Amino acid sequence: MKMKGTIGPHEGKEFELMRNGQKNIALFFSDYEFPECFIPYIKSGIFRLKEVLILPSPEFDFTAQIVYKPEAEKEANLLAELIKIREFIPENERKIGLLLGYSEEDVDFYVSEALRRIEK
Repeated sequence: MKMKGTIGPHEGKEFELMRNGQKNIALFFSDYEFPECFIPYIKSGIFRLKEVLILPSPEFDFTAQIVYKPEAEKEANLLAELIKIREFIPENERKIGLLLGYSEEDVDFYVSEALRRIEK
């Protein structure tokens, strides 16, 4: 049976999704430029920013930036802990996907596709 779902990023859409109330948390990594459109909202307190050190290095610390609505602080803290785990654990990946606002169907599809690739 073929699973339904999509593997589609929210990249480039996070700001609008958060501003419109469709998403509570966005995740960015230091290997890409942080979207400046969030900065005025962070400065005003509408959104908050949490920086997480993922992988320290003498040349370049790999970090994550979690932007979240104040009412989603507990979920943002959970996301921060989950992304520090640097191995593929299906249950953690499911939690991360759901915290980032993806549907259960899309998260399950992503996890099953990732597992299929790992098992090859």
